[in-house]
Amino acid sequence: MKKPQRGYARQDRVKEQIMRELAELVRTGLKDPRAGFITVNEVEVTRDYSHATVFYTVLNQDVREITEEVLEHARGHLRSELAKTHQTVQKSPNSISNTTNRWNAV
Repeated sequence: MKKPQRGYARQDRVKEQIMRELAELVRTGLKDPRAGFITVNEVEVTRDYSHATVFYTVLNQDVREITEEVLEHARGHLRSELAKTHQTVQKSPNSISNTTNRWNAV
């Protein structure tokens, strides 16, 4: 017999927390002036929290490719900062591969 869900799964809470923290890190932690205005829209995490896919948009589409390069370059820094602040999960996400408006990551 399947247990009834209690409203809000832990994975959903973790996804929202990662999304908030990552949005703040992108806003305050990226010092590269080439990066466009980035909005973190959604985060998907695997069941073991070892991989996260971050969906984002860039306000000015002309600098989208440059912004992808900046995020790729800052991946390690963002991941380590996220690991410092995100203490509720023993594993912090560690995979990034760029695709259009999708950032597997942090």
